[in-house]
Amino acid sequence: MHIALFGGGRLAADRSLTAELWRHLKQGEADGVFALSLHRSLAYLGDAPVFENDLPAGTDVLLSLGGDGTLLDTLPLVRDSGVKVLGVNMGSLGFLSGADRHEIAHLADALRCRQYDEEKRAVLEIETETPGLLPFPYALNEAVVFKCDTVSLVSVQVRVGGQLLNVYHGDGVIFATATGSTAYSLSCGGPILSPEMEAFLITPIASHTLTVRPVLLPCAEPLEVEVTHTGDFRLSLDSDIRSLNGPLRFRIRQADFKLTTLRLRPHSFFTTLRQKLMWGADGRRQQ
Repeated sequence: MHIALFGGGRLAADRSLTAELWRHLKQGEADGVFALSLHRSLAYLGDAPVFENDLPAGTDVLLSLGGDGTLLDTLPLVRDSGVKVLGVNMGSLGFLSGADRHEIAHLADALRCRQYDEEKRAVLEIETETPGLLPFPYALNEAVVFKCDTVSLVSVQVRVGGQLLNVYHGDGVIFATATGSTAYSLSCGGPILSPEMEAFLITPIASHTLTVRPVLLPCAEPLEVEVTHTGDFRLSLDSDIRSLNGPLRFRIRQADFKLTTLRLRPHSFFTTLRQKLMWGADGRRQQ
């Protein structure tokens, strides 16, 4: 099995864990290759093989060592290759992670024995009339239109199947996948969706109209979006934020590929929800 490792800057403080993972990979039937940035921060790896901008051919699994943001950053690497991604939570939240840091010693064996479940996660694709406006027009969590500091609000018109849904006035609008329902949308009052659901979740940010609420729509029809005001605004695709000028029209559709993420057993989406959101916890008993 060919495993690639990808991680963020926080791994410099977790050198012993990464070294342990590397040792288990070399001892088992799997072989590993490190992202160049990760290798530089962990200089003790010596002559460990590295990659930079493209995953090595034949990669079976990409291990994302970090938090949810690190896993989101794997999408430009994986794209439509079909490589599976396993997030190893090295932080505190980790909604997207399929393993925890204390399981690092068992990762290689679990992958070899296929002791995991797969989740097919929908990806958003943004189509604009300006070629090259968005170098990587995909998002796993959400696409967000939001105002700049120089304006009081942003106006966003949304149509579905040619019919007007709403003109949103406020700080912005979140267009999320089921994966993104536990991210920015959740903090703005949006519902939680199971990751295998294929839907568009539209959540307003600080709407100037109290009656405007999150809407869940089937993804069979693309969303036609127009930033109607003239002036600056920002468009974010996961962690990639662009400053653009309105008015601007674009379409949001479900991409032709999905990202396959893994969860080691007995991890599941529902156990993660209970643990991270402390569902069912009774503080009275602790007192």
